[in-house]
Order: sequence, then C-alpha cells, then structure tokens
Amino acid sequence: MKAHNRAKVCAIKLIFFILILVIIFGVSLSAQSIKAETEKQTPVENQSEKTQSEATAQKKTSVTPEALGRMRQVLRFGNSQQVREILLRVPKLTEDEQRDLLPELKALTKSKDAMIQRRLIEAIGMAAFSDLDDHLSEALDHPNDDVFFAACGAIEKKKPQTARDKVAEKLRQSDFSTPNNKTPDLVRAMSAYRDEQMSQFLLDKLKDPSTTPDFKNQILRYFSVVKIENSALHEYIAELIKDEGAGISVRSYAVYAAGELKIFALKDELTALLEKIDGITDPDEKKKYSRLRLQVITSLLKLEAENVEQILFDMARDDDETVRLRAVRQLGQFNRPEILELLEFKAKFDTSLRVQREAKKALEALKAGTKNSETETIEGAE
Repeated sequence: MKAHNRAKVCAIKLIFFILILVIIFGVSLSAQSIKAETEKQTPVENQSEKTQSEATAQKKTSVTPEALGRMRQVLRFGNSQQVREILLRVPKLTEDEQRDLLPELKALTKSKDAMIQRRLIEAIGMAAFSDLDDHLSEALDHPNDDVFFAACGAIEKKKPQTARDKVAEKLRQSDFSTPNNKTPDLVRAMSAYRDEQMSQFLLDKLKDPSTTPDFKNQILRYFSVVKIENSALHEYIAELIKDEGAGISVRSYAVYAAGELKIFALKDELTALLEKIDGITDPDEKKKYSRLRLQVITSLLKLEAENVEQILFDMARDDDETVRLRAVRQLGQFNRPEILELLEFKAKFDTSLRVQREAKKALEALKAGTKNSETETIEGAE
C-alpha cells in the first residue's frame, strides 16, 4: 500500500514537472518567435527606409564607379527585366555617367526585345546627350505600337532634326479618315518643331470632311502650338466656331485656337456665342455646352475682352465642385493680383479637396512662371 502511494506521489510529481517544462518551453518558444519576428521586420523596415533614401539621393548624386560598372555589366549580360530596370535609372545619372554607358546603350539599339526597345527609347528621350537621337527616327518603323508611341514622345521632347522628315513622311502616309492611335501622336511630335513645314497639308486635312473629329482636334492643337499666321486658317477657325454641326469638341478646340493665336477679329463672334449659350433656358441642353462655354470664357480673357473675368470669378464660387474646379484651372492661366488672392483662398478654404489641390497647383505654377499643362486648359476637349 505504501509502495502504491509512493508511486502515485512520484507520478504526480513527474506530471507536475513535465507541465512546468512544457510551460517553460512554451514561453521560451514564444519569446524566440517574437524576437525572430522582430528581427525579421526590422531589416525590412530599415531596408525600406534605406531604399527611399537611396532613391532620393540617386536623383541628386552620382553613383560609385563600382555601381556604374555593375550597370554596364547588366546592360551587356542581364535578362530583359534586369536591362529594363537599369534603363529606367539611366536618365537619373549625370551626363558623364550616361556617356560612360553609351557603348552598351548603342548596342541595345539592335535588340529584338520590344520591351527593351521601349525603355531604351524613353531613356534616350530623357538623356542629356544626343548621340543616340537618330535611333528615335528608326523606332518610328518598329512593328510594336508601344515602341512607336515611345518614339513619338521622345521626339516631342528632344526634337532631333534627323526625325523631322520621318515624322512628316509618316503623317503624309496616315489615314485621317479612320480612327487610330498613331496619327495624333505624330501630329503632336510634328508640333514640337514649331515650324510651318506641314501647315498647308494639315490645314487641308482640317478642312477635309472625311477627317475624324479627334484628328481635327489634334490639328487645331498643332496650329495653337506652332502659332502660324495664316489668314485662311483664321477664316476656317471662325467657320468651325459657328458650325454647330462640327460638334462641341471640335468647336471647343477651335475656340481654344482662337485664343492661343490671338485672333482678335473673333472677339465679337465669341462674345455672341457666349451670350447664345447663356440664353439657353433648358438646363439639360445648357449643360451640354458647359465646357464649350468655359473655353469661350478663357479665350475671351486671352483676347482681352471686358467683363469676362468676373464670370470666371463667379464660377469659382459656384456650389458645383466641378464648375469650381474648371474655373480654378482657367484662372491659373492669368497672373493677376486679384486672381492670386482668389486662388490662395481656394487653396486653403475651399470645401473640396480637389479644388484645394488644383488651386495650390495653379499657384505654384504661377509663382514658378509657368502655366497649367495644355491638356488641362483645353476644357472643351476633356
């Protein structure tokens, strides 16, 4: 009996001892787990901070010779993804460093990989050197659309003389009667040269009834950018402004062109159009013309018409957020004390965060001596 009791007590002690070990072991595992998780998270967080710091520094400082050497090796021996990642970094290098990579970049112009070609074209478009600008012209013949679009964008930025004739050739071969994505990009690239090389051809296309409305818009933008003095063009712009069958979008671009080209002879015509729109009594019908109306107001401001600025001021105080947003964008085109005061108020106290952001953006642009981007100012085309 005593032996049985002793065995029972020993068993209880053993169980109790095992429980203690389990608890201690469990706590130890938990602590190790927490420590491991902490150690796992900390490097990630530090790495994130380091990456952000390096990204910021990269925009301001050059890379080490060792890093430049690794970039050179990747451009020579890396796979497509690795090469594309390096090409994204090339424009951030100093001009000397970019030139150090010229042999490798030049070799990539022969690459059959369309994704590499696209990144290469984008890098050339932002590069400080012009040694590879001839490749932009060659890229216009690339079968991949993304490469073509990248080439048009790079040409618009760099304006290489070697690409001018190629862009003109491609434009003359374009079908302006069928919607496509390439023709507008070619027109934009051509407008970057700011000359009259294609003016008569594009004016003929503008007048051609078979030209799509979108292409007419892009041609009107071309003339607005190039600022060509042409009486026939001015007369046709006047016709488009009056032509209700032309569509609101085309008429809006025509109105925009009238303001950009400073066609003061159209001031009365635009004033009459504004009065006509304001005289529409049907709210739904009037709403259709809201963007055209805003573009008319903006162009009248550029043509120094009277009493138009007050209309924009009134729109900037409208209860409709969209109306205020458009008005603020347009007011950002004019550097006047009263406009600056209104924009400063809107940037701080407007009830819409979108309007506040747009007002801040307009203020920054005005203080920097620039304007809002063109796509934002052609309101009727949006």
